[in-house]
Amino acid sequence: MWAANRAYDSFQSRVRGVSGSTFNNSRNTMATMGDIKDVLLTPPVVFCAALTVLLLALLIVFRKFFYIVLVTTPRDIKGAVRYGRVIIWLWLEKLRNRNVGQVFDSIVAKYPNKVCFYFEDQQWTFRQVDDLTNRVANYFLKQGFRKGDSVALFMENRPEYVCMWLGLSKIGCIPALINYNLRLKPLQHSFEVADCKALIYGYELQEAVSEVNKEGGFTGILLYCSGHRGNPLLEFSIDLDKGIKDVVGTPPLVKEPVGFDDKLYYIYTSGTTGLPKAAIIKHSRFFMAVYGGHYMHGISHNDIQYTALPLYHTVGGVLGVGQALFFGTSSVIRKKFSASCFWKDCIKYEVTVAQYIGEICRYLICQPPTEFDRMHKVRLMYGNGLRAEIWQKFVDRFGISRIGELYGSTEGNTNLVNIDGKVGSVGFLPVWALSILPMALVKVDETGEILRDEKTGLCIRTKANEVGELLGKIVSRNPLRDFQGYADESAKQKKILRNVFRKGDKYFRSGDVLRMDDYGYFYFKDRTGDTFRWKGENVSTAEVESVISSMCGLKDAVVYGVEIPGSEGRAGMAAIADPEGNIDLRTYKLRKLDLQKEGFDVHHITDNVYYYTGSKYIPLDSTLYQMIMSGQMRLALTRFIKVFRALRYVQKGNVTVGQLFDENANKEPHKIILYFEDERWTNEQVQKLTNKVANYFQQQGFKKGDSVALFMENRPEYLCIWLGLSKIGVVPALTNYNLRLQPLRHCFEAVNCKAIIYNDELSPALKEVMEIGGLVGTPLYSLCSLDETPSIAPAIHLGKALEKALDTQPVIPSKIEFQDKLFYIYTSGTTGLPKAAVIKHSRYMMASVGNMYMHGLRKDDIIYTALPLYHGAGNMLGGGVALCFGVGMVIRKKFSASNFWKDCIRFDVTAAQYIGEICRYLISQPPSPYDKGHKVRIMFGNGLRKEIWPDFVKRFNIPQINELYGATEGNCNMVNIDNKVGAVGFLPWYLSWLIPYQLIKVDEVTGEPIRGKNGKVVICAPDEPGELIGRIQKNHPIRDYLGYADKNSSKGKVLENAFKKGDAYFRSGDILVRDIYGYFYFKDRKGDTFRWKGENVSTAEVESVISSVYGLKDVVVFGVEVPGTEGRAGMGVIADPDGSVNLDVLAQGISKALPSYARPLFLRILQRIEKTGTYKLQKLEYQKTGFDITKIQDKVYLLKGSSYVLLTQSMYEEILDGRMKF
Repeated sequence: MWAANRAYDSFQSRVRGVSGSTFNNSRNTMATMGDIKDVLLTPPVVFCAALTVLLLALLIVFRKFFYIVLVTTPRDIKGAVRYGRVIIWLWLEKLRNRNVGQVFDSIVAKYPNKVCFYFEDQQWTFRQVDDLTNRVANYFLKQGFRKGDSVALFMENRPEYVCMWLGLSKIGCIPALINYNLRLKPLQHSFEVADCKALIYGYELQEAVSEVNKEGGFTGILLYCSGHRGNPLLEFSIDLDKGIKDVVGTPPLVKEPVGFDDKLYYIYTSGTTGLPKAAIIKHSRFFMAVYGGHYMHGISHNDIQYTALPLYHTVGGVLGVGQALFFGTSSVIRKKFSASCFWKDCIKYEVTVAQYIGEICRYLICQPPTEFDRMHKVRLMYGNGLRAEIWQKFVDRFGISRIGELYGSTEGNTNLVNIDGKVGSVGFLPVWALSILPMALVKVDETGEILRDEKTGLCIRTKANEVGELLGKIVSRNPLRDFQGYADESAKQKKILRNVFRKGDKYFRSGDVLRMDDYGYFYFKDRTGDTFRWKGENVSTAEVESVISSMCGLKDAVVYGVEIPGSEGRAGMAAIADPEGNIDLRTYKLRKLDLQKEGFDVHHITDNVYYYTGSKYIPLDSTLYQMIMSGQMRLALTRFIKVFRALRYVQKGNVTVGQLFDENANKEPHKIILYFEDERWTNEQVQKLTNKVANYFQQQGFKKGDSVALFMENRPEYLCIWLGLSKIGVVPALTNYNLRLQPLRHCFEAVNCKAIIYNDELSPALKEVMEIGGLVGTPLYSLCSLDETPSIAPAIHLGKALEKALDTQPVIPSKIEFQDKLFYIYTSGTTGLPKAAVIKHSRYMMASVGNMYMHGLRKDDIIYTALPLYHGAGNMLGGGVALCFGVGMVIRKKFSASNFWKDCIRFDVTAAQYIGEICRYLISQPPSPYDKGHKVRIMFGNGLRKEIWPDFVKRFNIPQINELYGATEGNCNMVNIDNKVGAVGFLPWYLSWLIPYQLIKVDEVTGEPIRGKNGKVVICAPDEPGELIGRIQKNHPIRDYLGYADKNSSKGKVLENAFKKGDAYFRSGDILVRDIYGYFYFKDRKGDTFRWKGENVSTAEVESVISSVYGLKDVVVFGVEVPGTEGRAGMGVIADPDGSVNLDVLAQGISKALPSYARPLFLRILQRIEKTGTYKLQKLEYQKTGFDITKIQDKVYLLKGSSYVLLTQSMYEEILDGRMKF
């Protein structure tokens, strides 16, 4: 109880205490709040609170800006660090007052024996480069040149180029680096504008120098020639190579020192006055560019850099070469860019850094994929112009770790670089420092004029994502900010903009319109004003306008650049006022903007628009417009350039087919290149058999120039035997295995064959020749199974003989050359018997190289051919890419329509050859699952009729059909690469100078060329049929006409004095039509041959056979068109006045003497054959009526099986309806 009371009292006291405390605390709290209020209202606290609120408000309002700053800070820091290193080094060099030569000397001392330049098979060490530069310096010092003298340098890319300008710079001379593409007035102007005292030129440019010299352009000027290699020089030219050898290679003793701010050289840029401007490049600017490139891109002295850019340009000549001169980075110099060699070079030289311009990237990515695409070690590529559309594709395909896109101009101070791989961007500036940085984008109007604020008169900065012209603030003697201008001071002033953001300031006008996004990345949009960029070069619109005006009598003309899909930069376009026309004028200037917007889109332009073909302007219509937009014309040119370069390579190297095959075989010995039935032949197997053939026949006494007939059906040994014979200079005669009796005997004798190689299945044909007195004493070599015996007793068993032969390379006493005979191919002869056409190594190379590149074939392709290997199509086009490029080839013994697609699936075929009959037989087959189960992406050949072309493509799902035209012995070859239905080829106008084909008018009756009053042949107008002729140029791999073994036959195919006295053209004998777009269409064969079943047939040969069977009766044979078939079937007209013709006997005689394709399908028997005024049998009228029994009173017979039957009305209708198959 007591305890309970104590607890209660205690509780009460606590309650009372708390109540009292609460009351007291309330009063104290009121006092404290007053104190706090006094504190909070003091100025410092109020300021801090207001500042906090303000910052929060700013953060909310400008949250996007702060976010951008946050995410771009790592980029900006990285850029600032790299840029800082550039600034430090530049100011150190400025303080030292060093020149380029002195820096290079320090690198030579550091790396004397390291490779400085790789060039082709040459390696130049730093010591060698230094020696030559010193010799150049001492030589010109000795010649009296001194500091300030200008010397023009006009040379193609090579190490000596760098040595020349570097040596001259050591003594203070100012080299003028002239574009080696310039000619005549622009070349002379470039020389004169820099006040050059002398010209150093490469021997390869001697013709260009001579042209200017003839006009008096180099009068009184010293001309020095380099690289002549003993060839004769121009009159008054000095042998610079000899002069340099005679001086010492020690450092020159210079009286007038050369410093950091002295002129180094001139580089030429496009000029608004119409001619190139000489931009001044001081030593300081060279330092800025090289240090900037080195540190901003992170290049190391251990790198190996590759440049295929001209050394007269800043990118190649400063950024590229500079890395070697300043940092000891080895540099690979390429004479000219080659898309096919780019990655091969990078692998060869172990390149780690490569330079580019946009065109290089586009050409590379247009190349078919190869094994070289990712075998290189390139980690960085830098340059300008890589389009955003292909950027990622380029990086992914070629495995490039970093792309360093940059922006700059030769003479300007507006330089940017993209260091973090932002797709499409040319560089960046930190967004937080835009207002204080010395570069800015300002608004321009549509004409490219700078816009100014109406009140202040100052320029207006662009906002994010607005386009504007890029300006750079000029700070004199600052290596980063100075604008050094041009040799012509007036040209310099045009590039300076004053009173930009404040009165008295000066900025450099880049002339380029860019856009900057929210994150500070810049994107190139266009060029303003009087220049545009095309093919990697800046073009002056004023220069082009001046030329047009001078040629058109000072008419109004404006020139501007227009965009072409798939191309970098802009192509030139001109608008010219005709005498009655008017061009919109504003302030007396011809207005370009509206015209430029319209471009060349013929769907929106009502005026006449013309396209330059390379030699003339033709109307631009919707079809031609579509060709340009689709890029087919560019593709044709690109592919032809590859062909031409490849041919130049083998021609210069004097390479033979055997050598090229061995080169490929040694690289990939185990690659399968021939497929035949169940056989697989590797490069090594083919090589060994060819060597066995070569060694065996050499041992048998055969030598260079001997002919050996090859009479075999399709099989791999066919290719091996002729290739083996060619290795020792023996000339195989590829004989048609369908021939019999006299035509076959003639083929053996026409080229004086020393032996016959045949497969044993064809023994009966040889026995028939023996029975008529042929092959007397001629050695026979039979190819049959090892366990078989040749059917002809005297024949040698070739298989057993070759087993014992050596498979090593033959040792040949007489060298085999590029222009030597390779083999003979037989064509139909106007005399009645086949003619042996000469095929040289050069022609075989032309066919195989053309086939490879024009069709866009790849090394991993597998080609299918069922065409005879005694023909050019099967052997040269099919076999050529196998032997010369290592492309897999499936050989079919004979064509089979039912097995064609099955074979394509079985062998993984990707490309197939055809003739028109093959396509017709295939489409006549019943549909099957095999029709689209294959991987064939391209088919090429000749004779696909336009009537079935679209159906063929659709049914069998063939993406690409490349119809072609050519003759075994001729020089008129074309290919249709863009699926133009019915066309046999396309000859761009801009290639007419390189491929001089013409269609000329011929007399319908005689077939002879029609000549005008001046004695020249008459060229056909567009869409007018004419005979195709090609200009003959001896020893040219494309234009040469090699003729036949029989010289008289060769002369019959040559047309002389066609367009001028002394010229010579090959007559194709074919009638074609060319439309206004350059597409050719085959119309007919003229004269004494026709084509049937894929073979050319001589009418004279058939006439001879028929006449011999029937005692020299009058006979004419010609080809007639049969509905639903390719070519023309043979038809004979026989005079039989006494009714003595026995058709059964005739059929037997024809069957025995002629192959199936040469036998006349129709016969017309009449009383007599009409003759011409010169007593020649009349063919033309009979050919016009053909086998039309509704117009013919005479009897007409049709070959059915092995006999001739009367052609009835019902049979005639079946033929017309296509129900009767042939």
